[in-house]
Amino acid sequence: MLMLNSKISYPYPVVRYYPQDYQNTVFEGTLHVDGPTETYYEVVPEFNINNSQLEQQIRQGVLTYALQVVCSSTWYRELFFVKDNESIKIDSSNLHGKVEVVPCVITAEDINNFSNDDFDEGYQGISFSLRAGDVCAIGRSWYFTVLFERDIATSIMRVVRGSKKQQIRCDFESDIIEVQIPEESYEHYYVCGKDESKSNVLISIFTTNVIQEALSIMAKKENKYLGDSAWHKTISHKLEELSQREKVDKQVLLEDPLGTAQLLLGNNYIAALADLYGEDREAE
Repeated sequence: MLMLNSKISYPYPVVRYYPQDYQNTVFEGTLHVDGPTETYYEVVPEFNINNSQLEQQIRQGVLTYALQVVCSSTWYRELFFVKDNESIKIDSSNLHGKVEVVPCVITAEDINNFSNDDFDEGYQGISFSLRAGDVCAIGRSWYFTVLFERDIATSIMRVVRGSKKQQIRCDFESDIIEVQIPEESYEHYYVCGKDESKSNVLISIFTTNVIQEALSIMAKKENKYLGDSAWHKTISHKLEELSQREKVDKQVLLEDPLGTAQLLLGNNYIAALADLYGEDREAE
């Protein structure tokens, strides 16, 4: 896979979104993201490179526009070839959190004598041998965030086996909130998690507290970098929806983390109590 970084030096001239290896040539890739639909995000590009020689090579198919899509949260990395500014579709199941899209121009075939009249002075009169797949131009990176549209209780947190300590610990530093359950209790959680009849109780035990703590962190605004995380943006998005639906200011919701957590989870405690009550009735 290509290593695309406009800040590093390549062993041959590469066009960037600012003049460097070329005297006047720059590469601009403007992107528009549509979606999500039920299954994909659509990225609509608009490429522009102000160099007649490179434009001709693109028309001839010697070079090609492309988009590299990277989502570090899912380890997804894909290079999409683009012709005539056609849009690309990305399977939404491959994405969550921050997604980077890098416009580029790459070689579609081997080129033995690659040169350009607009090379910077240090490269004038020199030709280069390029192989198919080499990068010739790198645009400015574009970013978008994929919000979790599934059940908030399962989409923004991950339960893992913790240490032998008795306390449940939460890590809010990543895209997904990591909930560490003490080792001796994790097996019980895992077994109960497979039983749909116990899901409401599990959510009430674990998720309400986690969402409450997340809301408290958001209200304090202690760590501005957490605002870039997927869980933070997802809860913010859900808060906006809740604020409009309940006609309550978002800040007021943040100041009542316990009540707001219950609202975000659809007052799940009611279903949990009903499940427990049903079990008691059956026991009689």
